[in-house]
Amino acid sequence: MKLKNFAAYASLAALIGMATPAATFAAATSTGTITVKWNTQATATLLLHTGYTTTFAHSGVAATIKQLLNGGAGACQASDPTNTDLTVDFGNVSPDSGANVTDCLEVGSQIASVVTNSTNWTLTEAATAGYPATTCTGNPCFRLCGYADNGATAGKHGVFPVTTANITGGTVPSSATAANAVTNAATTACAADAGNAGVTLDGTGGTLVNGTTGGTVGYTSGSPAYIGMDIELLIAGNAPTGAQTVTETATLTAN
Repeated sequence: MKLKNFAAYASLAALIGMATPAATFAAATSTGTITVKWNTQATATLLLHTGYTTTFAHSGVAATIKQLLNGGAGACQASDPTNTDLTVDFGNVSPDSGANVTDCLEVGSQIASVVTNSTNWTLTEAATAGYPATTCTGNPCFRLCGYADNGATAGKHGVFPVTTANITGGTVPSSATAANAVTNAATTACAADAGNAGVTLDGTGGTLVNGTTGGTVGYTSGSPAYIGMDIELLIAGNAPTGAQTVTETATLTAN
């Protein structure tokens, strides 16, 4: 009898278990946050060569010097007599005995390589030592001017500051495209080359690339941006004798 009752109870319990739905519970969640921060710093490397042609290197061949006498009787040497990397040497120059300025331009004077992760960078250059302060009839006896090889066309230099359209990462501008002396009939300022501005390299110097045009178009960050320049020496009439050695300092600022 007891066994029969036990079996009946077991059957009843099984039926009740099948009829009763399983209990459900709402999930409980909790979240938390953290802040992850970093500040990528600008990197910048500037390298220079002089006497370049079509590669980022000193060519090993004496750079050609073009002269423009403005109707006077001055004279420039035909080529760089030193032919040494990181030196631009105009050699022996003769001023006009009158009032005419003598213009001597060295072709492929300087090539700068810029490697930076910045898209807001500036390249400037100025005389930082040795520039003669002498004046001739109230104007400088000597002046140094820079003219861009970037964006140059046949017989005409590009414009300074160089625009991003004329900067292509990894491409060296040819020093032979313009290859002409620029008419500077006075030493008061650096004249434009057919409307394309040059820069004054003496005194406080000039800007070769500015922060608003550097690196945002036509320049691959991390690849060299090459800035080529011809340097012209202006010599006033009756400029005094003497050897001059000027230090030019190029400065790359990456923001």
